[in-house]
Amino acid sequence: VNVNAPLQPVENASFVRLPKALPAGWYLLQHDDGARPIQAILQVTDLAGYMAVSTTRTVVWANDLDGGGAVSGATVLGNGTRMGTTDADGLLLAATPADLLPDPSRACAQPCDPVITVSARDGRAMFLPVASSHEKLDAFDGAYWWSESDPGFWRLMRPDRIWYRSDDTVNVWGAIR
Repeated sequence: VNVNAPLQPVENASFVRLPKALPAGWYLLQHDDGARPIQAILQVTDLAGYMAVSTTRTVVWANDLDGGGAVSGATVLGNGTRMGTTDADGLLLAATPADLLPDPSRACAQPCDPVITVSARDGRAMFLPVASSHEKLDAFDGAYWWSESDPGFWRLMRPDRIWYRSDDTVNVWGAIR
């Protein structure tokens, strides 16, 4: 699908408005800025997921946005390694595969983050990037900074934005260990 959709600025960011809804799938977006192409991956799916990775254990949760329930029996792959399937609550708790952990010997200019994929029995799928500490951008009251995270702990709530209106509905879930 080729679309000419210019970047539209808003405050300190930009967005792209697509002319029509895309079918479920994974798409490569490319913006040619003259110096070099800038690329991003767009995921269109009615599955929602959460994952947290520690040095020893990984938790993955899958939910069906269309049906409103847990996705049980979904196959979870961690960077291509089969980790298991989700239970009746859409959860998988598994040992963390070594290839999900940061590897300082990688040849990338920045560490390359692995990806967890979740494939439902009906063929729908989603991916969840495993963010290492260099990807953790914290924000408070308009100030932003990079922070290191302790791999011995899980960060169990990370909202998609920091500002909410008084009439917003925020759904959360958590785990206590």
